Amino acid sequence: MSRTIHINLLRDDERVSSNPVRMRVMAPIFCGVALAALLGAWAMLAAANAARQREEAAIAATTDDLKPAIAAFDALVLRVNAARAEIDQIGRYRNGRVVFGDMLAKLPDVVPASIQFTSVTIPPPYRAPAKKEDKSPVRSSAAPKSDAQVKPGKSTGAAPEKVFLNLAGLVDSAETAAKLKTAMAGPDFAGLVKSAEIPGGAFKMSSGDSGQFFFEISCQCTDRRFQ
Repeated sequence: MSRTIHINLLRDDERVSSNPVRMRVMAPIFCGVALAALLGAWAMLAAANAARQREEAAIAATTDDLKPAIAAFDALVLRVNAARAEIDQIGRYRNGRVVFGDMLAKLPDVVPASIQFTSVTIPPPYRAPAKKEDKSPVRSSAAPKSDAQVKPGKSTGAAPEKVFLNLAGLVDSAETAAKLKTAMAGPDFAGLVKSAEIPGGAFKMSSGDSGQFFFEISCQCTDRRFQ
């Protein structure tokens, strides 16, 4: 029967390390690999940064090229907004019209034959100041008594404007003038005239021996609203 015999021929002082590669060889290799990795990462970051800078420069150049077009677009938007505001204003003025044509056409039917008109005037509309008593644009005492009873309604637009129609002329008697005042506030002009008054001092004798009187009738018409 045979046996295998292992004989150790190394001395103890000859035993250095069991690794096949020495540490003094591996350390420089590891340092070189790490340095190469860092250099590669730095190169990639530098390339990405350069690409980003080129992209930003291209965007800035494109923006500079678009500045005239942007300015023209902004100017066009301003013009469109101004045109819309003008159209809206025109629409408000159209809605705020007070038409007197039909009323003037009906005057011959209600005016007595003894009345001679000397003037028919429509003073410019006015907007009453806030927290103040409304006054007539013609004379201080011409404001109808119903003005104090009219409460302004809630509106998102401007406050309504007062509109008056003033009739002046010659008449043979106070009764005839009163009949005309009643007719002006009657159903024939209900859609336009709210009230009619003869202001104080507006009825007086004319000069000469004609026997006629000067009169004036102030009619408060429908308010002018810009909506």
